[in-house]
Amino acid sequence: MQFKDIVGQGIVKNHLREMYDKQRLAHATLFLGPEGSGTLPLALAFAQYVNCTGDKSGGDSCGQCPSCRKFAKLIHPDLHFVYPVVRRDEHTDSDTYIDEWRALFCSEPYFDMEKWTEAMGGNKQALISRNDAAAIHRKLSMQPFEAQFQVLIMWHPELMNDTAANRILKILEEPPRNTLFMLVGENTSEILPTILSRTQIVNVPPVLEEDIAQYVSADYGVDQEQAGNIAHVSGGSVIKARQMMSELADDNDNLDFFIDLMRKCYMRNVADLLMIADVTAKLTREQVKSRLTYSIRMIRESFVMNLGHGELNYMTTAEEQFAKKFAPFIHIDNVMQLSDLMTEAIAQVEQNGNVRIIIADLVMQMTILLKKPRPTL
Repeated sequence: MQFKDIVGQGIVKNHLREMYDKQRLAHATLFLGPEGSGTLPLALAFAQYVNCTGDKSGGDSCGQCPSCRKFAKLIHPDLHFVYPVVRRDEHTDSDTYIDEWRALFCSEPYFDMEKWTEAMGGNKQALISRNDAAAIHRKLSMQPFEAQFQVLIMWHPELMNDTAANRILKILEEPPRNTLFMLVGENTSEILPTILSRTQIVNVPPVLEEDIAQYVSADYGVDQEQAGNIAHVSGGSVIKARQMMSELADDNDNLDFFIDLMRKCYMRNVADLLMIADVTAKLTREQVKSRLTYSIRMIRESFVMNLGHGELNYMTTAEEQFAKKFAPFIHIDNVMQLSDLMTEAIAQVEQNGNVRIIIADLVMQMTILLKKPRPTL
């Protein structure tokens, strides 16, 4: 992870460079900022920077030296991680999930606790326990293996239980020579005061709107206006911006499904309708539910448009273009029936029903309801 890979945060990056250049490295640093601000990527980028053995004249790690390549894959022998984990047995600690941690971070360095819990395959409360405290003492008892500094990055110290916190107080205050602690947290009120008092805080603010807009535009290829809207709604969180882009991509797929479904139901071509059932049956159940839920929304939006209350519509440009032509077909005589049919289909999918049969039955019933357009009074 290099500084250039992190969205925005120019001021924080400059501060970290200055800390290193002026040899003001704290033995324990707390990167403190809201979710999605880039605290965890910043900690890793800083750790890679201080241990880079290549050319750092450009204000960033070189990305090419052996140290940088190992840091990029999270496999450097002097890089250690501690993070909340779901207990498997009495020996569970962070190393139990190191493969899952590396896979998630390397694919998506901006993630939250929900995403991490999902990657561990559990839905229980994740914690940093006394097992991790013991592992910290064991790992840091030795001098750096090949780097200038050995680094321990602890993610979410808020979720460290009291036993673990008390066990690391001494080593946190007086770590072994050439050892750096980098804690990454969001809320000081949930971190023990004894931990806070032993760290130097680096405040990481929400990412600037213009930086998120530039990131969204470059990585997802959306136009400047849309990128600006997403950046504004994201509230300075790259995680939120990524989620919105994912939902936007899903909505595009869902709109294509909805348009195809409505057109073929109106045309009443049985072969085409059964083809929709066949294609939909190949999707995951969550994707099928997403398409049907989206279709219910579009049915309601079209009905509102047919009522003449366009100011109440919340649709994208592409959705509105289709709805203008489709709205006359959604009226008081069929809007509730269409919505109820799709709601029932969703319930059947959730009950592990045969998706092909469910969709085939749905489209056949919809052909009866989608008759000639009728003006709504």
